[in-house]
Amino acid sequence: MTAGLAGPRWSARKVDRLRQLRAFCQVAAMGSITQGAAAIGLSQPTVSAHIRELEFEMQATLLERHGPRIALTPAGEHLHEIARPLVERLERMSADLAARLDESVSGELRVGAGAAAISFTLPPVAKRFRDAYPGIRLSIVRIRTDDSDELLEEGKVDLLFGVPKRADDRFFYHQVLEWELVLITPRDHPLAGRESLDIREIVKYPGIVPPAGTFSRDFGEAIARRFGVTVNVGIETSGWSLVKTLVEAGLGISVIPSVCVSEEKDRLAVIPFGKYAKPGSYGVTVRRDVPLSPPARRFLEILAPGCPCHQW
Repeated sequence: MTAGLAGPRWSARKVDRLRQLRAFCQVAAMGSITQGAAAIGLSQPTVSAHIRELEFEMQATLLERHGPRIALTPAGEHLHEIARPLVERLERMSADLAARLDESVSGELRVGAGAAAISFTLPPVAKRFRDAYPGIRLSIVRIRTDDSDELLEEGKVDLLFGVPKRADDRFFYHQVLEWELVLITPRDHPLAGRESLDIREIVKYPGIVPPAGTFSRDFGEAIARRFGVTVNVGIETSGWSLVKTLVEAGLGISVIPSVCVSEEKDRLAVIPFGKYAKPGSYGVTVRRDVPLSPPARRFLEILAPGCPCHQW
């Protein structure tokens, strides 16, 4: 394609101009479509489509591909020189406006989260948020993983906090914290004080476990099967707070996410269990097609100050 090649003007695509230019500038900066897509949280096909649309509209070839790497054509260099300051200013616009608004912003913020996040991770963040912005009404909505996408897409919550979301161009996910599994026991338990354990030692003792059929129970039993052992079920119950209470009372031991236990506050011995399972994470998920409300932006400034979803 050359600068004078005829083709469709793609005027209907102009509503996506910022997204197109943002994708183009990121790819130009990274020298790679794949790396540029990852940097802005989009799929590689989506970024490639944005650049193709720009090329059709501008009637010019913008990139030359050399295997996995790309280089700007002369037309691409001119467009990058023009577009980069515009994209940078537009991306700063929301943050600049928010910085100028009165800190007494009011309104409502609805945060969707799972039971564990609500019980153990969100309370200190919610306290800081309420202290900083007493005029904002905060609603924390307990959700199930299966319902979370629908609630966010229908606008019933403003953002989600919890486990990672699957790859989806409708949403943007940003990791906030990482956790690992730990074994908890009473402080006077025979296993207490150990730095590591073999799973065959653990199953000798009765466990406090989630109900059969739940994800946590199935996950734990899958780990046990890998080592040819069976979970020793002492008590079935739901809710990590109740699990900790029963362990503290000497009724068994349990494996729980590290974010759910505090060695300082809980009367428990905590032993790393991470060698048997990969670390997990919690993060924030927002919609790409809806600008963040002022309350949501302020909440994210506390929860995830480095989150690039401030751009939405």
